[in-house]
Amino acid sequence: MTLHGDEIHFMDQGMLGDNAETIEHNQLTQKFQNFLNNWTVDDQFIYREMLLNNAQINRYFIRVSLGDIKKFDENLNRTIRAKPLKHLPVLERAIKDLYVGYNPGVRYEKFPDFQLQLVSSENPRYLRHLKSDQIGQVVHISGIIISAGSIQIKAKNVVMKCGSCKTEKREEVEKGLSGFYLPAYCDINKNTGDKCAPNPFMVLSEESEYIDMQVLKIQESPENLPTGEIPRTYRILCERYLVDQVIPGNRVAITGVYTLVENRTIKNTAHTRSQKMPYLYVLGFQIDSLSSRKINPIFTEEQKDMFNKMAKSKNIYETISKSIAPNILGHPDIKKAIACMLFGGSSKQLPDDTKLRGDINILLYGDPSTAKSQFLKYVHQVAPISVYTSGKGSSAAGLTVAIIKDPTSRDFQLEGGAFILADGGVVCIDEFDKMRAQDRVAIHEAMEQQTISVAKAGITTVLNSRTSILAAANPIFGTYQENKRISDQIDLQTTILSRFDCIFIVRDLKNKEMDRKMVDHILNMHSKTSQMTSSETPHRINELKNYIAYARNNCSPRLDEQSAKILQDIYVHQRDDIRREETRGKNKIPLTVRQLEAIIRISESIAKMRLAKTVTAEDVKEARRIFEVSSLSAMKTGTMGPENNPAIVELVQRIEQDMERVYGSKVTINAQQMRSNYENKYSDPGAVNLAISNLIRKGILTEKKNGKYYYRN
Repeated sequence: MTLHGDEIHFMDQGMLGDNAETIEHNQLTQKFQNFLNNWTVDDQFIYREMLLNNAQINRYFIRVSLGDIKKFDENLNRTIRAKPLKHLPVLERAIKDLYVGYNPGVRYEKFPDFQLQLVSSENPRYLRHLKSDQIGQVVHISGIIISAGSIQIKAKNVVMKCGSCKTEKREEVEKGLSGFYLPAYCDINKNTGDKCAPNPFMVLSEESEYIDMQVLKIQESPENLPTGEIPRTYRILCERYLVDQVIPGNRVAITGVYTLVENRTIKNTAHTRSQKMPYLYVLGFQIDSLSSRKINPIFTEEQKDMFNKMAKSKNIYETISKSIAPNILGHPDIKKAIACMLFGGSSKQLPDDTKLRGDINILLYGDPSTAKSQFLKYVHQVAPISVYTSGKGSSAAGLTVAIIKDPTSRDFQLEGGAFILADGGVVCIDEFDKMRAQDRVAIHEAMEQQTISVAKAGITTVLNSRTSILAAANPIFGTYQENKRISDQIDLQTTILSRFDCIFIVRDLKNKEMDRKMVDHILNMHSKTSQMTSSETPHRINELKNYIAYARNNCSPRLDEQSAKILQDIYVHQRDDIRREETRGKNKIPLTVRQLEAIIRISESIAKMRLAKTVTAEDVKEARRIFEVSSLSAMKTGTMGPENNPAIVELVQRIEQDMERVYGSKVTINAQQMRSNYENKYSDPGAVNLAISNLIRKGILTEKKNGKYYYRN
């Protein structure tokens, strides 16, 4: 091979013979070298420059796109895809030959071998679509890394020495997980008739050649998993420069070879001897190099124009909020808060490497049958990355990270839970109050610091869990009791409640007009002829899902001077009001920095819906309103007992006056009938209970053992 300018001429080696395989390998080598040398993008020889630049920094690999090979030579692309493991050593030797041709002074034998990494821009397929007819072929799949083993050493070339005749022999080890067995007999001197003892070979470790390898596990992404199906999991093998590139929680697209290995975990019998264990030999990874949170979705120019048009449309904030769970009637503020959570605020990294979360956490707390679970199900569908779980069936290890022992290497490995799998997305936790207390404590760090620290089985590490949490919980008594404090009705610690940016108390109020609207809405949904109109659902799920993914990856708004000044005034004035009220002996709701940051995150998410770069004053005002109608309202309810709630006091007085009017003289009353009459009349069992309790305390009403009341005016 000689080099003249920008052209490479391949000399006839003259010793090809009639070996068809040798001819095929030489033709493959020549075609691939022509591709690397001549492929240009914008008048730049990208692979030639990549080869030279990587070698200068001692990174002996080159990453090639299969799409570029296909455009250059369809036959070359088809040949590589058909038998990749057979042709990969030939292609890697071609890369080394090409580089040595550029640098004639390099000694070929002493120079390291290059690694060929192949990636693809085609749409990845799901793990469950891998079948036996694809064994040995190049496949392109996507998923999430759930565990990563330690880096191990594998022999590439083994140098053996016969203990009898002292003859050395070199053998090349196949790629993949297949092992290498030392020959049982030495056949070097068989022509002379001399025989060596059985099993004579020993490995010369110092003269053998080794490479790094790592075994990982990839699992189907939760959002792509069919309902009721168990996620498929495959082992993947990385070698050389591909090791230690991904961690549990990374969403990756893998170009690799679907291949087999002996199944050594089952008993070797005549029936199971033919069974093989499939795995993926990795040729190349595609991960987000900026945040490693997810693969950046690829949008066409037409889609980007549509997104920009949506962002500039009038009242985009209102239209997106109306698109949230259109089958649920009412709850406009909850829908707006969920829309803010889906878009999220802007995460920040300070100069001292301190990270501020931009993800928003929401808690829906209240009566049963108020569509809390339906909100969670909708978010699970529309969020680009999401995991749905129930508090009763979730453990601390299932939510955070589990330590498992690899059956082959016997090493401990990390396997990510729900918060790791949803990195960069949303975790929906239903029945949040049914979780065990020790399991809830495990997610404290994940909710605020957005990391999960592990110190188990000799493994000490920190994993990312940059997720939003949408949780639903029910009161201790089944339904929300107006005559009891919220702190007595919710089985959650203050430490975890303070980590929610928005806490909504969802009530099942008995209102005749609202009940009629609810019945009409439900009947319309169950009617065969009913269809959602475009005004009711401005944006469909797929359209909204793509817009959320585009906004989260391409927009990170910041506060401007005016919005920052408004936030400053809100915080300072509110804190000053609290101080004045406390000096008068009145308990007020504390406003801390955590609540201030919640308002900032909500305002940033509202600006992100418009794809804006800055947060306006209107965004801050709307964020403050959402915070006041959610968390601030819940905190006021929590600190205000029924005796201090004007609405309840007024209702209780009305019930007492009504009882005095009906039962004006000494009379014996059926207790159950009395309660039932007033609960139906005033639609508030809590107020009725409080009124009866007050009358008993005043001595006006006496409770008898036979289930009756004695009323004495």
